[in-house]
Amino acid sequence: MPTKKFYSYNFMNNVPANELKNSASVFMNVPLSNFKRSAGCAHGSAENLQESDIGKKFDVEILDPVKIGICTLVGFGFDAIPDPKFREVCKEASKEGDNPFFGHLVPIFIQENEGKQTIIAVKAIFCDATPK
Repeated sequence: MPTKKFYSYNFMNNVPANELKNSASVFMNVPLSNFKRSAGCAHGSAENLQESDIGKKFDVEILDPVKIGICTLVGFGFDAIPDPKFREVCKEASKEGDNPFFGHLVPIFIQENEGKQTIIAVKAIFCDATPK
């Protein structure tokens, strides 16, 4: 059985895929190269998200910026990640080094596309989330 890959990137989109590091600004279950880059950079509007926004749809851009598209906010913190293996990998990777990920503050987005789920755990400061 093949090993499932997970991906992390720092705020400049350049941490190598499947190399979960403590400098990560986003953890994903698909490579960032699956999405299109756009001009400018994310301004951190996701910092304004609240518990009352859970279950709502947002147009999501992350990092420098990469347009993810329409996603549903499923919660905050790694415990909101539905995939147990991905959840544990994120929790472990976030504890390492001098720059912890602070997983309890992280908005978790899910994008459904042709029966597949893209899971995005991103530091809010590196994410724009526009209500849809």
